[in-house]
Amino acid sequence: MDYFGLDIGGTNIKIAWVRKEGKGLRLLSAGEVKNPTSGEYINNTKQQDDIAAAIKGLKTDLGVSPKTVIASIPENKVVSRMVVLPPMKDSEIIKALQYEAETFIPYPLKDVQIDYQVVHKDDNNHQYIYVVAAKNDILEALSQILKKADLVPTALENNATALSRSLSPHRDNPLMIVEIGKSHTILIVVKDGNIYLTRIIPLGGEAFTRAVSLALGMDQFKAEEYKKAYGLKKGELKDKIRSALLDVLKNLSEEARKTMIAFEEEWGRQVDLIILSGGGTMIPELANELIGVLGVEVQWGNPFADIQVDGSKLTIDMKKDSLRFSTVVGLAKRNYIGKK
Repeated sequence: MDYFGLDIGGTNIKIAWVRKEGKGLRLLSAGEVKNPTSGEYINNTKQQDDIAAAIKGLKTDLGVSPKTVIASIPENKVVSRMVVLPPMKDSEIIKALQYEAETFIPYPLKDVQIDYQVVHKDDNNHQYIYVVAAKNDILEALSQILKKADLVPTALENNATALSRSLSPHRDNPLMIVEIGKSHTILIVVKDGNIYLTRIIPLGGEAFTRAVSLALGMDQFKAEEYKKAYGLKKGELKDKIRSALLDVLKNLSEEARKTMIAFEEEWGRQVDLIILSGGGTMIPELANELIGVLGVEVQWGNPFADIQVDGSKLTIDMKKDSLRFSTVVGLAKRNYIGKK
């Protein structure tokens, strides 16, 4: 079945179309368009119509022919948790998860859909299960948008799952993906390609830009340009930009440290690598600063690292924009490297 990935973000709508060729993957097309709405499309028919029209236009511009799609569910619209269950049959798992879910899902269970993945079994056959729950109104709104865009969903998937597929190599040592978006940051601890812990931090690229804007007394647009141009470099504008950004980074780094400690306490393993992703990470010297603060290796993510991109139809700059396409590439690769 031919399909493509679709990520409906609050700022941009992204598409990636990947196909298996031989033993590898080839990118057929990728691009984005501005989201014509505020992103709050759940109960707004007009906004759903506008998003559907934008998807149709982008799909046409990129020459994407499949109608089958795997679309994203915003991470801040789901609840996820690692649940440990005693030995039991597969047929008994969902019933047990519904009982466990009552302890961490802040909604009536009749209002949510639950999905799960068994990520680990210990020597006593206890099962460690990554559980994701999404509200029915979110799923229904997304389904309506896809229907209006003449698309058929084969799956709806949360951002963290797509990111783990896109960015985490299958390595024995655990790593943490730090995806800095517009308004929030997703922290995802992954081991052997499986998610063990996720956290959402209400701090994103906008917070860094706002800090620069206040420190230099300039509008948000210009502050964004200064942030991307100078970032955390020492000596620029008498360190005013660096100082402003460090105040925000301190809070983000502390949350990252807490997440790493929580994982270590639960699993007895240390995170020894951080992978940066998302448009909010495009701050010069960010990686080096995190290395100094957190004491682990930090790398920039590359969702296209294992994909042939020559000859692809693109409306993006692969060097500048690849960090922002991690989620949609992970969606596009879902059926080719195994369901997460």
